[in-house]
Amino acid sequence: DGRLGWQTVANDISKPLHSVSVMDPKSVWAVGESGNFKNPAIYKFNGDAWEKAKFTTSMFNFKASAGSYNLKAIKMLNSTQGWAVGEYDSLLSGLTGKKGVMFTYNSMKGIWEEVKFKQEHQERYDQVTFNSIGMMSANKGWLLGNTIQKAMDFSPNKEVSGNLLQTDGISIVPASDFQAQALSQAFNGIDIRENGNGVIVGDQGMILQHQYDVNYRQRYGNFSNFNGEFGQGYDGTNSMPGY
Repeated sequence: DGRLGWQTVANDISKPLHSVSVMDPKSVWAVGESGNFKNPAIYKFNGDAWEKAKFTTSMFNFKASAGSYNLKAIKMLNSTQGWAVGEYDSLLSGLTGKKGVMFTYNSMKGIWEEVKFKQEHQERYDQVTFNSIGMMSANKGWLLGNTIQKAMDFSPNKEVSGNLLQTDGISIVPASDFQAQALSQAFNGIDIRENGNGVIVGDQGMILQHQYDVNYRQRYGNFSNFNGEFGQGYDGTNSMPGY
């Protein structure tokens, strides 16, 4: 009933945790920092204790790495579908740059598997790191990242705008469904509902709103992308219908 307030939960986790997603008392997931030569830091509370996530079906639960993972966000749609995003910092990242990482939960195998950019985008965006993820369904969502200067890139234009990316849950592609007068260096947080209504926040006070509600479209027209400018229905005095 809340009378006892917030209480510490015993665990053997020593590194910082950054995000949590709760489905029910026996399905609580958290992510954070791993430390060097460790598996990505994904943990599940099963109702009794916190346990480390698995990344392989073999008896040796080890995802080879020569660096550390810093997972910044996790989104579970239900107890069998979820995604976690962040960055991988190799021992050579000072030269080669950090990498963005995304994992999806394979409930049939009971393991987390890596999600990558589609092949045609991999080389261009492989150094974009991820800050958050929002999923409106199992096959439609957005990743938030950063505008970066690519390491070891000697081309005239080495800036990569990785602020907003799309995912179908099993691959990643750049997104173009947003409008903004000026692009901030990073998009940091997202919350999106099943009906498609959502908000993104980022550096420099950036706020983007997404309108994709059938009832709203019938009444006012429809915004099918993230819009950084006030438009019809966004007059500053009326909260988003349906959100």
